[in-house]
Amino acid sequence: MKIHFYNRDDYNSLTGKLFITYNKGNYKIGLPHFTEHLLFKKLMRDNYNIENKGINIYANTTSDFIWFELNARSEHATLAVKALMDMIIYYEIQDRDLEAERKVIYEELAYLESDPEYMVKNSVIKKLWEDNFNSKSVIGNYEDILNINKKDINEFLNDNSSNLFLSLYGKANLSEIVFLLENYNKENHTNNIKDIPKINEEKLNINIQSVLSSDTSEVVHTCIGYKIYNWKKYDRWVFDLINTYLGDGLGSKLNTTIRDDKSLVYEVWSDCNYFEEDMQFLIGFTSTKRNVERVIALIKKLVTTLILQEDELYIAKQKLISELTYAYDDAELYTYSVARYYLQMNQILSLDSIKDRINSIELHELNQVIRVIFNKDMVISQV
Repeated sequence: MKIHFYNRDDYNSLTGKLFITYNKGNYKIGLPHFTEHLLFKKLMRDNYNIENKGINIYANTTSDFIWFELNARSEHATLAVKALMDMIIYYEIQDRDLEAERKVIYEELAYLESDPEYMVKNSVIKKLWEDNFNSKSVIGNYEDILNINKKDINEFLNDNSSNLFLSLYGKANLSEIVFLLENYNKENHTNNIKDIPKINEEKLNINIQSVLSSDTSEVVHTCIGYKIYNWKKYDRWVFDLINTYLGDGLGSKLNTTIRDDKSLVYEVWSDCNYFEEDMQFLIGFTSTKRNVERVIALIKKLVTTLILQEDELYIAKQKLISELTYAYDDAELYTYSVARYYLQMNQILSLDSIKDRINSIELHELNQVIRVIFNKDMVISQV
């Protein structure tokens, strides 16, 4: 493993990327991408209190590596690095995760196949490389995804868990992180590969045909909207906290309820947009046509019965404060944020003053505004 650290003592946060390199030609089509999904799911399930501390972690797969990006406040930097490393070093694939993520990847593929830019780029790549391995997409097709099993995942991770490069930028305790990395004992891996049951070929063929003949290519982009008049009589940061809790990141309520628990969508999000006097709160998702009505029903039930608890409010506060910390450490985002807050609230806001206000928000304030937003008819648009 190699590590590169660019120290910034003037920062309040750390950004890092962990790369796993691999040789695409050695593995089944779609296997590295599937592995990325499962590792990320394990990371979000393991008890590192990532959400409680506002640590953000993202993931992506390209044709030659998988990467995970972390953003953490400086005081939580070592924990963020440890969570990433444990994810790789002490992985264990659960059967329930394998099948749940298979459904999510079907949704992702359907989403991509509805994107003209993705399709035309894929077409050119296939023409360039013809039958060469480079012509194959990172995600694979429906049959590729269906044929990936636990043994494939374990073999991939066994082969590549030492091919790591960690790049860090910002403020952190470097000696603490180096000590952490040096003390990983790679001989203690718990990734024993269990025997895989023999595949029922007849059943497999039926499953493949079921996937290929379903309406997976009919992707629907859905947006649900709520309008709020005279938002300034409430606290702006209360709206942002509700948005953070509902739809900000993979640990959000919408994502865990609809994507992780139900495997019904590839992506689901929320956003609030402020105008001079009024505002709109939006919830959006992308799914195959067969799942749309069920997802809308789940969202409607979720928001109309939503009552936050103290622990959920605490986590939302930590996430929002972390996002603002990262923004204030970025020159472009800092200038944008300061100008936006001044134009909306007629005052220059320091990061400390925003943190103080967010931390002072009480549970009854939040739940009152939730009713203001969602106790009205939703407006739905689809393409």
